[in-house]
Amino acid sequence: MKLFEPEIKGEWHVLRLPAILEDGTSLWPERFKIENVLKLRSRIGDTRFSALYQQIPLDIAEQIFSDPRYEEAPSDIKIFAFWDPAFRKESKKKDFNAFTAGGSCDGKFYVIAGEIWRTKLGESYDRVEKLCKQLRVSKLFIENNKGEDALEIEMTRREISSKGITSAGDKDFRIQQYAKMNWDKIRFSKFVSHKYIKQILEYSDVVERHDDAPDSLAGLIRESKFGPQAKGLKNRLGFFEMLLNEGRW
Repeated sequence: MKLFEPEIKGEWHVLRLPAILEDGTSLWPERFKIENVLKLRSRIGDTRFSALYQQIPLDIAEQIFSDPRYEEAPSDIKIFAFWDPAFRKESKKKDFNAFTAGGSCDGKFYVIAGEIWRTKLGESYDRVEKLCKQLRVSKLFIENNKGEDALEIEMTRREISSKGITSAGDKDFRIQQYAKMNWDKIRFSKFVSHKYIKQILEYSDVVERHDDAPDSLAGLIRESKFGPQAKGLKNRLGFFEMLLNEGRW
């Protein structure tokens, strides 16, 4: 005897009631103020908070990033941003657009905004322009590994100071080098998207998963010259030797 009939496609509807909504507000602000919800997240960590209160368990197999630290940036720091674009039609996309904005002060790197999304290119232009102007970004770095200099031209036309960047070498190495090795010095704003944080925490150099958010973070840290820099294969051994000596590897 079968207890359950085979699932019929479209019959089940998943209802999620996350404590923090997509726009960063509280699900029930009259009862639970967003400030108190964010304090709870900081106290128990993103991994537990996501499972218990966002109803999105994180896949942490082979996880390399620990729970992030939250702290708001000083008001006078210089803000840079990094946009890792994604193309193709929205329905066929695999990669996400990833946007990271922040700057350094007193030995810490503050991420004041981080978002990932899938949409058409024209809508991405509008979104990035709005973010850059809201955050008063002094320079926008755009990944253009496929020769997409049109993005730099378009954002410059929109009066956003921009620079196209070609990332050489292995992506996993970049993420380890710039994001992982500086992780203890990175502070995230409460306004950083939960989806963005979730993708970073689920990143693994062993299990294949989306890496747009951590790669965007690594790109911003690299281009803003924060932390140790290692350029080219000939410098990598010396870079790792330094990290080993400092007990950071």
